[in-house]
Amino acid sequence: MRDSHTRLPALQDSAFRIEERLGALENLAERLANRGADRGTQTIAKDLLRFFEREHGTMHDLWSALRGGLEGVVHGQARLDVEQVARFSWSCRRHLYRPQPAVLRFAT
Repeated sequence: MRDSHTRLPALQDSAFRIEERLGALENLAERLANRGADRGTQTIAKDLLRFFEREHGTMHDLWSALRGGLEGVVHGQARLDVEQVARFSWSCRRHLYRPQPAVLRFAT
């Protein structure tokens, strides 16, 4: 079992990975506009699908709406609803940075 000294860095690492993927998601619409759904863009969309399938948790409805758009990019569609991206990203960040009593106990 990990002690509080290893839990906080693990949570920070997880937050960094989520933030990194949210940045890629937010940049995807611009990339689509500039490059279309090229192989690199499709790969990014696949990676985002794999990552957020595991990480989305309580944001199921927002994720469900966004997932279809990402699947479209994977299959060559050069469109992504930027409003869905913004809502999902905002919700993830709100959840990610909201202090949780169980986490705060180990942060002190």
